[in-house]
Amino acid sequence: MKSNITQTTAIGTVAKSLPQNKVILLTHLISNSYIPYADLHKFFGIGWLYRIFLIRLCDVFRKFAGEFTDMAKRKTREKEAYKQYLERTGFGEAPITAALIDMDGVLYDSMKNHTKAWIRLSEELGWNYSPDEFYLYEGMTGAAIIRLMMKRETGRDDVSDEEAKEIYAKKAEYFRELGNVDKIEGADMMLATLRSAGIKRVLVTGSGQHSLLDRLNADYPGIFSEDLKVTALDVKRGKPDPEPYLMGLEKAGVKAENAIVIENAPLGVKAGNASGCFTVGITTGPVPEDVMMENGADIVYPTMTAFADALTDIIAARNYSF
Repeated sequence: MKSNITQTTAIGTVAKSLPQNKVILLTHLISNSYIPYADLHKFFGIGWLYRIFLIRLCDVFRKFAGEFTDMAKRKTREKEAYKQYLERTGFGEAPITAALIDMDGVLYDSMKNHTKAWIRLSEELGWNYSPDEFYLYEGMTGAAIIRLMMKRETGRDDVSDEEAKEIYAKKAEYFRELGNVDKIEGADMMLATLRSAGIKRVLVTGSGQHSLLDRLNADYPGIFSEDLKVTALDVKRGKPDPEPYLMGLEKAGVKAENAIVIENAPLGVKAGNASGCFTVGITTGPVPEDVMMENGADIVYPTMTAFADALTDIIAARNYSF
């Protein structure tokens, strides 16, 4: 391995022979060498050193300008989404005081396992299904999905609560057998931002899956209080009916204009839209952005991390007006 002196002498020789338009390349070589900046003048001279300093300064400026432009574009997009929401609802501008948050696909990467469990149940009962069909039913209560499938596949519309409960228990068991699911990347950051801003967090899920509901306090400590949870066990009509989100608003004691809904499923965003809340869609599953928008999302983010990155600005903008 060459000594630092040998390296820097060689690079200095090259520097003095390079035309001006090659300085950027040389600058990158310097960045990856072991030359102390204090010694650069020994090898390049003051004139070359000044050029390199300006180029490095321009690199920093370009990076900052790019980040600023991206942030400005994002704020413009969010501003337009909120403007259209106000036009749709007739509300006036209002700060965010509560976030109504779905569970599956928003807090947990669980929809793959839910789908596998529904497919196993479908095969056992002789139901026909398409590969991603159950992603589209996300947000519905288990009993509602069972009644939908029974009517479509067998023509029955007389499934009792007890029968639906028994069938759903099989599905729940198949889900548990698949093992624990991971948290959604970016969910911790999103929830921490909401908590630090003093925004109430309300769980609103169509699930009655105890294997996940029982994990919430351990996985997200201090985030959800028991009195601010709405599950399949609390409602008569699940998503896409707005009842779950209307109940969430009631529990939080806030109006729709002061809340945001955070969802990842078409039926969920439809319910959020119908509740009057500004509804954020996040494409953590196979459902594309355009389907989320068609079902009522006011804005869609490609990942939870992307939404979490934007959340501080969204909250600040709503607090101090766009």
